[in-house]
Amino acid sequence: MCGFSHGKALTAAAFTNPEAICVDPLNPASAYFIGDQSSVRYCDSDGDVSLVAGHVHPGYADGVGGRARFNNASGVISTRDGRRLYVADRLNNCVRRIELPVPENRHSSQSQSQSSPSPPSPSPSPCVGDVKTVAGAGQNGIRDGPGPEAFLSWPRKLVFDRSSKHPPESVLWIATYRTVARYDLATNVVTTPFFSHLKHGRGGFGSGGTGINPPSTDPKSKQIPVPAPVVQSSLPPALAAEPAWAIESLDSGLLLVVMSCAVAVFNPDNFSASYVLAGEPSDPYFGDGTGGENGEARFKGMRDLVVVGRERAAYVCDMENNRIRRMALPARLFPVSTVTGTGTGSSSTSVKA
Repeated sequence: MCGFSHGKALTAAAFTNPEAICVDPLNPASAYFIGDQSSVRYCDSDGDVSLVAGHVHPGYADGVGGRARFNNASGVISTRDGRRLYVADRLNNCVRRIELPVPENRHSSQSQSQSSPSPPSPSPSPCVGDVKTVAGAGQNGIRDGPGPEAFLSWPRKLVFDRSSKHPPESVLWIATYRTVARYDLATNVVTTPFFSHLKHGRGGFGSGGTGINPPSTDPKSKQIPVPAPVVQSSLPPALAAEPAWAIESLDSGLLLVVMSCAVAVFNPDNFSASYVLAGEPSDPYFGDGTGGENGEARFKGMRDLVVVGRERAAYVCDMENNRIRRMALPARLFPVSTVTGTGTGSSSTSVKA
């Protein structure tokens, strides 16, 4: 049952299509943040759920706690010091930053959250945040430029760049419907080194199949330079045909990108060297087996991925196959296997004694 209420996680809290979760680095063993459609929630180590920011009704507004509005908080990540969250606000086509209370206020596991059948005041929460839009002008499309003037297309998931080429948590990669975008927090600039869905030329795109919004004809509008067309064809054709659903950054500087039917490796330093790690972009199906572009593994409707074990394995949510799949890395050398799920859609659970 969908809902919007706070309190004990198992007895009082209600959610509406939660899509994102990340641990609280101040309480990594037992507390986490949740992207819940039109709000961001906090579940503390006592299992109490409280409001960070947002409201039961979707919308768009910056502000503190319940005065802020989201429209599909589909990706949430935290900085390592626990002072900030970044949220992919998908249907508002932007990325939001949430400034959190000083860490000392969250070290205690005792939450003062109270159960309530109606949208609560943000005051009982130990994690009420101040929301500000940092990237995306609200327009669905692709346009590089300063954060508030850039265009994003349904941003879904976020990850900090983990390579040694940048200071920690200074670059944010954004998986969107039409591309993988890069947001530099130091310069406050959005760029789109990888272009996807270019051949479709759909909503918010310029004419002529360029995949880029044309400059505004409004004389008062600030013109923002866009990349030359030659950059747009750098991605291998097999990877330019699917949207990005999720993204993970590796220590090597490479990116693992989850598409609907394939997991790909994107190389920010050499776009043309990007390749399919496992699956087949044009073949939605199910199959365990070898990875690689011509391998046996097949996926259908993947939605998320996590890398574990010092990047030696990745687990993916193979949604339309109703399975969780495992890839040993690099998957081109090791087979893809099913970890759990029979392929039949249900909510049954088997618990070993």
